[in-house]
Amino acid sequence: MGSKEVIMHVPPAEPRLSPLAFHRYAADFLQAALAFPTSEMFSPAPYDLYCRALELGFKAFGLAKGGDVKKKLGRDLLRALARARALGLDSLVTLSGEEEAELAKANAYYVEEGFEFFPLDRAVGGYPDLPDPEVLAGLSNRLLAAIESACHRC
Repeated sequence: MGSKEVIMHVPPAEPRLSPLAFHRYAADFLQAALAFPTSEMFSPAPYDLYCRALELGFKAFGLAKGGDVKKKLGRDLLRALARARALGLDSLVTLSGEEEAELAKANAYYVEEGFEFFPLDRAVGGYPDLPDPEVLAGLSNRLLAAIESACHRC
């Protein structure tokens, strides 16, 4: 008995994550950053985790408000913040001047994957102009608490 092959043509799938999924992942990254053990040796890991929490938080809000998170936001925290603001984020949470300044410092590393990979020039220079991790933690907490109900409504 011979076997017959059946060829199926399947259109490309487009997975859609909900705002709540983005919020959940953001909260998980935040918890991982908060649980990271302190050490006298520098580690970029908690910075990366805070930035990822913020990125996903801004994008969760954007999705909750019907925005498209694919619109050239990438890993750029400042673009993600601007997009979220355009969709009304400031009505739920506003950033202080200090938080904006620390976010800009974080973005300078994060957008170029500087917390994930070893940027030799910055490492040799002692990682200049690092953001304050406590400010990033506070902002992440406030952001995720403020947008949670908007994410649940979708």
